[in-house]
Amino acid sequence: MKKVQFIALLLVLVAASGCVVRSLNPWLADDTKTVASRLSGTWYDQKSGGKFIFKVLENGECDTTIIDNDKKESRFRVKLHVVLDSLLMVAGPPDAEKSTEAVTSIPCYLLLKVKFDQESVNLYMMDLDSFGKRVKDSKIGMVEGGDKEKGFIVIDSTDTLKAFVTSQVKDPAFFGKDPVYTLIRRQDQE
Repeated sequence: MKKVQFIALLLVLVAASGCVVRSLNPWLADDTKTVASRLSGTWYDQKSGGKFIFKVLENGECDTTIIDNDKKESRFRVKLHVVLDSLLMVAGPPDAEKSTEAVTSIPCYLLLKVKFDQESVNLYMMDLDSFGKRVKDSKIGMVEGGDKEKGFIVIDSTDTLKAFVTSQVKDPAFFGKDPVYTLIRRQDQE
């Protein structure tokens, strides 16, 4: 009974969390994982001024803290992956098996495209305009009622999601054309 209540609570939390594409399982498996050392340190979002702190762990993943302008903190685990020469980020709850608090921070997994340049890193979300059709055509499991305004919740296995991402990642329209975050390292603000 408690497991059913937990799953129901999780779906309510996910449904209330905005216009993004979320998955209840990781988007990619560890066989595509790469070391996230380039992210190490403190970055600032160019638009919001939010602070992103990436601490690289021994396993190459990052414990990540975001501090917004109201000093609210969000914590999650970041893994970088290489899929067909594209650098992708999977962000999810930190140590999800051990922490119920982590579930309230990010109750699922997000997939972003990563582009580094000399001074910054740009993060791109999946394109909401085309995502619904892509999922329907691929027969990926999804919670009903998702759309561009409410966002989408994907419920398939990691293996199925990895195959989906691999089949879509080379299409330039799979991710949005504008970054959702442009992170810049500035020593003077640390």
